[in-house]
Amino acid sequence: MDKSAYIKVLKSHKTTCVYLKQINSNKANKYMKYNNRLTYITLIFAVILSAIAFIDKNFIIDLFSLNKYIVNNSNQIKIIDLCFNGLALLVLILTLINLLCRFQEKSSIYFHTVITLSSMIGDINLLLNIEIEDDEVKFLEKFNLVVAKYNGMSDYLPQHTDNDFLKAKYDTKIKRELSNLIKENRVPKWKMNIYCFKLKICLEIDNKKKSDV
Repeated sequence: MDKSAYIKVLKSHKTTCVYLKQINSNKANKYMKYNNRLTYITLIFAVILSAIAFIDKNFIIDLFSLNKYIVNNSNQIKIIDLCFNGLALLVLILTLINLLCRFQEKSSIYFHTVITLSSMIGDINLLLNIEIEDDEVKFLEKFNLVVAKYNGMSDYLPQHTDNDFLKAKYDTKIKRELSNLIKENRVPKWKMNIYCFKLKICLEIDNKKKSDV
């Protein structure tokens, strides 16, 4: 049996899975950030809205010295009511955006895909470590199962753009470089963010030089 042909197929599938995992991880984190930020902003405005509703309007007038700018008391009340209504509308809009965009749901879908791809990569790694000569039939059975699982998985995975793929390739390269530096004890864990930032800059410079050539 020609082992190299099978190994080539497995490594090709593994590389694709690694990039797809990075793409889905990037999107899951992105949508989680969107959801968290939108939730925090909505919560802040909702708290301010509640405070305006329960605090005495005269206290608000004195607090912001509205009487210095607006003499008429009824106009002062109107401004407070306008602010209250504006904040209420803003909270409603933010809530509707969160419901319509479904950031949390999208994030969960991509995180689930990351788990599926991680399992696929693990299966491929196990298969790559099997010696074909030791059990040829067992290897072929597992190989066919892994390939069938890979083909079936490709049918229901979310679609991605070329930019998503390029970013994933870039991020994967950064992770590999950082992993090698950590293994060689050249990067303390507490300095990882600093080194990651520097590494990104270096890779961007290298890519720019290649594109200029």
